[in-house]
Amino acid sequence: MNFKEATNDLLTSNDHQKVVAAIDFMHDYYFNVTGLSGSDPEKENLRQTPNGYIVSKYCAAHCLVQHERTKRFARGIYEAAKKKVAEIPAGIRILYGGCGPYASLVTSLTQHFSSNQISLVLLDINEESIDSVTKLYRALNVEDYIEKSMICDCTSEDLSTLGEFDIIITETMSAALKNESQIPITRNLVKYLKPDGIFIPENISISAHLGEDMHIRNLNSSEMLEMGEVLQFKPQTLPSKEKIVQLPYPQTPLNYLYLLTKIVVFENEILELSDSTLTRPILLDKVFGQPEFIQFQYLEDEAPGFAIKYG
Repeated sequence: MNFKEATNDLLTSNDHQKVVAAIDFMHDYYFNVTGLSGSDPEKENLRQTPNGYIVSKYCAAHCLVQHERTKRFARGIYEAAKKKVAEIPAGIRILYGGCGPYASLVTSLTQHFSSNQISLVLLDINEESIDSVTKLYRALNVEDYIEKSMICDCTSEDLSTLGEFDIIITETMSAALKNESQIPITRNLVKYLKPDGIFIPENISISAHLGEDMHIRNLNSSEMLEMGEVLQFKPQTLPSKEKIVQLPYPQTPLNYLYLLTKIVVFENEILELSDSTLTRPILLDKVFGQPEFIQFQYLEDEAPGFAIKYG
């Protein structure tokens, strides 16, 4: 297998084992070039910012080897790029916020589009990640795809001098949008999206469910009672920071409150319950008694997440 073949399997193969082998090949290649492995995501602590936690370069590298997560995002981005290149043959501009040390969600594009068709602006808060991806693109001989790379805080950096983009990507989240900066980053970057541009992911929805106390990895939706949606986050129609959702509490003996996440990357590329760590169930609380309702508010602060209130 060579790098071009690996990217082709990642983006097009229906054989799960081929996809896994392709992603593992890519990780080994990236490690050999950069010296930075995704096999030890806990090697550095999370970095605290005013708008949430930022994962380390090692954790960002580890995201690559979460196979289903990588496949869905890479394929969604590939389909989005094909669509925009067909619309704009002169070439498109792609902004990738929080690119990590491999820019892993767009690097495969360099094997399937020319540098005249796509140009990349890569952003990351970690200087080591920008240094790593620069080294990687030099080894792959695809440096000409990078229009610009920047060390910056994607939640607050003024990028107006860079102009507008046809596609903007950020995958800086954990399940139920807990702790990390996906929403603050999206709020900042979406300002630079062209009116007909594509933001990836297209939609993140989180719903509240009641279930039994059990190992969350074994939960499935048929074992839980859905209360309703508590957040729908579409970049082009952002909810207000003050939005509160109130859901009636059903008559049920189930009293463990879970949050479930669904991510529409682009069109038919979707991550649902337990497809990846991004969509695993999150146990939020144990409910005592029989409240009439629960209020949910997503707080965008140093540790983003849901606050709840019973009534």
